[in-house]
Amino acid sequence: MRRVIRWLGVVGCLWSLWACQTPTSWQEVVHQPTPLPRGGRVTIAVPDDVATVVPWQVTSRASELFVSLTHSGLMRLDDHGAPQPELLADWSASSDGRVITATLHADLKWSDATPLTSADVVFTYTALKSLVATAPILAELRHITDVQAPDPLHIRFTLDAPYAPLLTLWALPILPKKVLATQSIASINLRNLATTAGAFTYKNVDANGAILLVANPNYVHGAPLLDEVVIMPNSRDADMVAGIGNGSIDIAELHEAPQLSATNPFSHTQYAQNVFGVAAFNLRPDHLLADTALRLAVQQAMSQTTTLAMVLPQSWADTPISTTTTAVISDAKSLLDAAGWDTRDSTGIRQKAGVSLQVTLLAPADNPLLLQYADQYAAVLQALDIAVVRHNLSHAEYVAQLIPPYDFDIALLELGNGRSSAQYADTWLYDPDPRALLYGGERNQGAPDIRGSLNIAGFADSTYDQASDSALKAYDSKARGTALANAAQRAQMLAPYVVLYRPTTTVIYGRRLRVLTGSLRFDAPWYATNAARWFVQP
Repeated sequence: MRRVIRWLGVVGCLWSLWACQTPTSWQEVVHQPTPLPRGGRVTIAVPDDVATVVPWQVTSRASELFVSLTHSGLMRLDDHGAPQPELLADWSASSDGRVITATLHADLKWSDATPLTSADVVFTYTALKSLVATAPILAELRHITDVQAPDPLHIRFTLDAPYAPLLTLWALPILPKKVLATQSIASINLRNLATTAGAFTYKNVDANGAILLVANPNYVHGAPLLDEVVIMPNSRDADMVAGIGNGSIDIAELHEAPQLSATNPFSHTQYAQNVFGVAAFNLRPDHLLADTALRLAVQQAMSQTTTLAMVLPQSWADTPISTTTTAVISDAKSLLDAAGWDTRDSTGIRQKAGVSLQVTLLAPADNPLLLQYADQYAAVLQALDIAVVRHNLSHAEYVAQLIPPYDFDIALLELGNGRSSAQYADTWLYDPDPRALLYGGERNQGAPDIRGSLNIAGFADSTYDQASDSALKAYDSKARGTALANAAQRAQMLAPYVVLYRPTTTVIYGRRLRVLTGSLRFDAPWYATNAARWFVQP
């Protein structure tokens, strides 16, 4: 017993000595939090401009980044491009999918500390719906037939039919009614709006054109760790590389894709732009390439097995893409023979039932890369004993061939999968559904049809349309991803398009940049989605 008492006495002496030091209470030891790494500035440099930003449209990568950092929607796209609740606390759909009820987080505030309520949401969508549908996003808003706010926290959207892309449409920025209600929505420039709901708020533009954003203490997910973010538009590649090297720039999106050494004082990666260089095959019944066997033989010869799936890498609806195989001309010739094109006319061109195999190939004269592909296609087609009529056309002449009488067999072109602008293939409202390009009802039906149709190939397949319809109605992201994959597989089998290339953007970034939660990744265009958790390592 004495030994026990003696041991406790020693412990008591040690405890009294420790107690003389700071902290002076047990509560301080247990509950003292680790300080967050607050403060500092991050600078993002981009080669293009941001002068005017309207609420439904971005026309450059600079303006896209600006909107992503400064504005919040009901949803926000995460670093996989998937819609995640932002201002929303919850949402639910009626049994028929036509009424969607959105519930806001309680006690939301604008950057100026005034309340953000359902009235702001109703104002935003009502104002945007009043505009002439000059952009795809405005046409999509027509699916909303009514929007009402039964109370400050709830908004009821009534739709003309179930419309799953509404969830990505909800990434549209919510606008402050109290600031903008007396202005024309068509004349609003978001770049100068100082009342925002995003992680950062516009402050000013300096003499060099750099845009200063400051932390929004009322951001829905908590005040950002950084004090400031600077966007430097119109930056030259050489200046961006130098700025990353000397620490004056933290992230830069280069105009070109240079050879970068691993020994540079920065890291680098690439993300795929929302643009596709494609070959579109004219599948209309009165054209030769409506013959699937012939179409697949041409693809085999061109060594292109990647059929169009308008899905960005790392997208939540990612569809595996076949790898490109080595072209085997003999295999393509065998396919053509099996398809009945096994005789020759007097000039050596393949024939079938007395019809010579001649293909009209279109390429835009202002796109050097597509002209190179046109050269390759023409050479391979001729090697298969197929006659080629080649046209390199100006933009106006080119577009004129994509409407009746559809005077082409193969058209090489670039397509953008953006929703807000004809000038720039944006990703801020990205949705992976290629319906406009492939859905049967989107085909131009002939001379009386004056729509600007995206179904350039004239593709029409009931199995594809059924899968596309399922994707359009599925609000559950897993079910919708499955339906989109089924549609893509059907399109791959019938091959109305072939992907030729995907442009990429090279991103370089300094090694002092860190993120508190989530991942710091620059291989997808949505990397700024967690900018509120960024901090700089001293």
